[in-house]
Amino acid sequence: MLLSKKKIAVIEIDGTIGSKVKAETTLPLLARAEKDSKFKALLLIINSPGGAAATAEEIFMAANRVAAKKPVVAYVRGTCASGGLYISLSAHKVVALSNSAIGSIGVMFTKLVAADLMQKVGLSMSVVKSAAHKDMFAPWRPPTAEETAKLQTIVDDTFERFVNVVAEKRKLDRGKVRSIATGEMFGARKAKELGLIDEIGDMETALDMSAKMAGIKRRVQYLRPKRGWRPIARLGFGANLGEEITEAVYAKMEAEAGGKLWM
Repeated sequence: MLLSKKKIAVIEIDGTIGSKVKAETTLPLLARAEKDSKFKALLLIINSPGGAAATAEEIFMAANRVAAKKPVVAYVRGTCASGGLYISLSAHKVVALSNSAIGSIGVMFTKLVAADLMQKVGLSMSVVKSAAHKDMFAPWRPPTAEETAKLQTIVDDTFERFVNVVAEKRKLDRGKVRSIATGEMFGARKAKELGLIDEIGDMETALDMSAKMAGIKRRVQYLRPKRGWRPIARLGFGANLGEEITEAVYAKMEAEAGGKLWM
């Protein structure tokens, strides 16, 4: 009987979370790493400036489920900031390339405000609403002082969660974490001094660590999203191209204008 070879699953977290790194493509990969018995360890390769807080939370939770069953190592290849750092907290060990930038512990909420632009071009918005704050995320007006305070509460709650997870996962004093949670970035050496990473090394270091923790030989398998096939009729050739581009741009603007929580 042939036995499947024990392997290290490798998943890349590369790019802005929520736009390039999407939950719908990353979560199935993490589920496979968790449930497939041939994978005895998981190596996360992280190069991300952060992004959407909700997506970072989903990926962190999924990676945490893997970590409950098998060793997880994070390898920082370049940038591990904010939501990228948050995802790295799921790992038992973190290795970073010597010239990596690590940190940016913090949260922010952004909303596009186009009121001045609308006024310049002679546009205004007529709004009939069911409650005073129904359009607090709308781009045609800035938030009121009361609404800003409400948004600050959301930011503060998410920030507290961030600080608590850093303290718990990196086994650091919460007060110390608060003192470095200024949004600033640190070089790899300083990040190690602060306890945000464990080792300075390269991919070989991370692979050796993963294999040693799992007690297996260094056999790896990259898990990547499958590329979807689209029929030619939907590729945007001919008359539909302009319409598809317009729809895509409008959808992006609509999503950004509505406000977003970042980490």
